[in-house]
Amino acid sequence: MKHLPFSKALLVAFWTAKYLSGMCCNEVAAQKKATAPQLPVKKVQNTVVVTPPKVEHFRLAKGKTIRIVLDPGHGGHDPGTLRSHKHFAHEKDIVLDITQLVAKYIEENLENIELIHTRQADNFVSLKERADLANSAEADFFISIHCNASPRSWVSGTQVHIHDHAFVHSLALAQSIDEEFRTRARRPSRGIFNTKDRRHSLYVLQYTTMPSVLIEVGFLSNKEEEKYLNGQYGKEIIASAIYRGLRNYLVATGVGVRFKTGSQAAKKQLREEKADSEKIRYRVQITASETRIPLTHYDFRKLKMPVHEHVFEGETFRYRYTAGGSFDDIKKATEVMREVRQKGFPDAYLIIDPQQRAQASKK
Repeated sequence: MKHLPFSKALLVAFWTAKYLSGMCCNEVAAQKKATAPQLPVKKVQNTVVVTPPKVEHFRLAKGKTIRIVLDPGHGGHDPGTLRSHKHFAHEKDIVLDITQLVAKYIEENLENIELIHTRQADNFVSLKERADLANSAEADFFISIHCNASPRSWVSGTQVHIHDHAFVHSLALAQSIDEEFRTRARRPSRGIFNTKDRRHSLYVLQYTTMPSVLIEVGFLSNKEEEKYLNGQYGKEIIASAIYRGLRNYLVATGVGVRFKTGSQAAKKQLREEKADSEKIRYRVQITASETRIPLTHYDFRKLKMPVHEHVFEGETFRYRYTAGGSFDDIKKATEVMREVRQKGFPDAYLIIDPQQRAQASKK
């Protein structure tokens, strides 16, 4: 057998190794490309459709007419959650009644409010039409009202939905309404949910460009709540809580909402209600836990501000922690919330001072 000179043999070995190495690299690259996860892309006529981010415009100037869209869910051929008995009503009818009561309370008590209804009868309105109506009217607030349902018949309580905690006006309005459900209306509350909590977006919250909330007034799958929400008393209590939550929020933000004048008794009631709503205090919640977290925890120390523990009896996340103090001014509370987010708590958000909530519940 004829042998190559040593130098030629070395050269051949070098190029052979390089060729084989190149093949391996190309095969690995091809394999990676084949097995890499492919992100779903929705295309329409070869154009990639990108879901626009939620926008929240707070357009209000003090003293101007406040434009509010009231949106009873479902309607027409879309009944929403179905009734359990022929003597009860479907979701679409219950929420229409409650929405009309909310409108009645607003019109009786507040002066500089313009109401826009997505529907005032049993007719179908698409989600897009609802959002488009609010946006084209340049509304200041959007309030959608629904009933809930669950496969577990024992589940009950109200829920207030927002798009994200980053939208502070939506969050503050939701907090104010939820507070009324918990205290004055004495309804079980399941709290405030955002897109992350429910793991999906809600069309009318994502595509409306003003502070927006979607309210679930109770579970029709729960026999007791279905009976309560079908009764006139229950509808009035729920509608009153929504009205009072909206009113308290408008007063607290100083947008110049005006109360209607009337008899001396009415004036006294309005003064008392206005004074009560002006006492709202806010805290910045940074986290919640089923078990106690030491206040000396390293993450808390990074904030370089006081951290307070609040105990919520009977709730899953019994221990809640807030940073800073208690704020009468929502703007100051919002500044602290943003500072806390920058220091490592991106999900921090505003809550009503738990001590104030406890005092209100005793009234």
